[in-house]
Amino acid sequence: MILVFLIAAGPAILMFRYVYKKDTIEKEPRSLLWKLVIFGALSVILALILELVGGTILVHFIPNEYSRSYILTEMFIVVALSEELSKFLALKLGSWRNPAFNYTFDGLIYAICVAIGFSVVEDIMYIASTSLATGIVRALTFIPGHFGFAVFTGLVYSKAREAANKGNRGAAAGYQFLAVILGTVMHGFYDSCLSFGTNLTIVFFLVFVVAMYIAVFLMIRKASLKDRLIG
Repeated sequence: MILVFLIAAGPAILMFRYVYKKDTIEKEPRSLLWKLVIFGALSVILALILELVGGTILVHFIPNEYSRSYILTEMFIVVALSEELSKFLALKLGSWRNPAFNYTFDGLIYAICVAIGFSVVEDIMYIASTSLATGIVRALTFIPGHFGFAVFTGLVYSKAREAANKGNRGAAAGYQFLAVILGTVMHGFYDSCLSFGTNLTIVFFLVFVVAMYIAVFLMIRKASLKDRLIG
């Protein structure tokens, strides 16, 4: 069991340590960070329910599960939207009204904590139902994937909090919607490329991953350097 946990959590812990060190102005309460990790882990339940319902509905509209339309709809709507929405709800429930949410970098680190909780539980479930080999592959691909999506989601989430603080409810709602959509589109493209598994889609996947991580680390660095109080 310890080995299973280390395989699932190892990459997530390393990535979190990197981001945590970049939070240089005001460290977040550890109790809040652990709360968000737990909320992320629990959000797997909602995601599974949404995916089960979505998958059941999808079969009635597109019976051929091997068709491109089925795979794309499944990856973007049934899987990506279900998971990103579930993580976002956990993120908002766990941090939106917390007084510690007062710097622009905070939303990023909160989103990553939720993503870590979600992805570690998801990987442990895959190991339990398949094999350690599958868990290792997922730990090196899907956990970093959730981390990357969370960076984009978290930075936009901070913009939503700032808009809400200024009394602009429309902008706050718009940024929250954008946070979910950004994560969903990236997640859906990531999964679709792997699901098709052709030479071309694997090339697309590799290019996307490299581009995403260049953008992610540049965004983290910039967000850390320009961290400021939320107005």
